[in-house]
Amino acid sequence: MSALADLVELVAGRKSRFFVMALSEYWKSIIANTVPILVGGGLVVGGFDYLTKDRGHDIEMVKIGVQILRVDPNKNPEIGDAGREWAMRLINRYSGESLTVSEMDQLRTSPIVDWYNDNTPNSVLYGAGYKRITPSKATAQFIWENDKELVDQIAAHNLQCEKDASCLE
Repeated sequence: MSALADLVELVAGRKSRFFVMALSEYWKSIIANTVPILVGGGLVVGGFDYLTKDRGHDIEMVKIGVQILRVDPNKNPEIGDAGREWAMRLINRYSGESLTVSEMDQLRTSPIVDWYNDNTPNSVLYGAGYKRITPSKATAQFIWENDKELVDQIAAHNLQCEKDASCLE
């Protein structure tokens, strides 16, 4: 007989006490096999979630530290040494990288320079000539006729330059 038919007979009172004991053993085996699978699955999913957690909070904390350290301590002494030390601790704790002793010594007395796009001698872009590519009409015609791949690269470069604030006009 099927388990459903046995259950119907049990409810109708036609099955013995031994069937109830057998049925309880059946459920014990189901629980004994199912619970570890559910718990293990929960641990795997929870562990994966923990390992891939969103680092948005960490990024915001590093940004705060960097903003504080961009302030020139000689021109704005109101932040003070304690504020700069706190900002360096924020960066060390939330960036996943620690500042070296020499970097910390330098940051105590001078600001972080916006070296990427300020077009000063400390800037990555200083003298780099990151500008739109605008060849003469004759050169453009020659490139168009002889090097379609370069035409595509120039077009992509110029499109990116239009979007990028650090593109020098």
